[in-house]
Amino acid sequence: MSVRKEPAKAVEKAFRDLGATKETQRHGVNYTFPDGATKLVPQNLRWGHAHELMSEATRRYGYAPRGVAGTQERGRDVPQLDLRRLDATPHAKERMNLMRRQAGIRVEEVMTTLVCPIRVMWSRAHGSWVWVGERVGVAVQFRDNGHAEIRTLLWSTAELWELHPRPQKENSR
Repeated sequence: MSVRKEPAKAVEKAFRDLGATKETQRHGVNYTFPDGATKLVPQNLRWGHAHELMSEATRRYGYAPRGVAGTQERGRDVPQLDLRRLDATPHAKERMNLMRRQAGIRVEEVMTTLVCPIRVMWSRAHGSWVWVGERVGVAVQFRDNGHAEIRTLLWSTAELWELHPRPQKENSR
């Protein structure tokens, strides 16, 4: 049996991702968006109405900015990371140097992210786990022999990506 999220919870998540604040009212929940617009979500919300509310918000505000892409999938336990058995690819080292120049990222911040992450997600697209900290995401793949390898470093939010884009490659058009 699969557990399906309640429509009010889905709307709450979508609205909060768009920056809305919530205030419980007598007949439902009132959400106030950063531009001052408000939307009352009734207590007896059904899925059809929930989809309309979320679609309307998406048309008005766009999609919520995403930083690191990935999800925590049910049944997938986050693997234990042994820092003594951790390597980094040349690409990850290049990204570290670039992020250091762009925003002062230090090795200590990467290590803190690996030891005390805000969240850990599975990136199906890249087949790696991503430990996410305040400013940085660390993509790690595990080898069969138990060693782990940092594949790349990412900015943890869309805002950081906008502030610190990757430089264009010389041969790209």
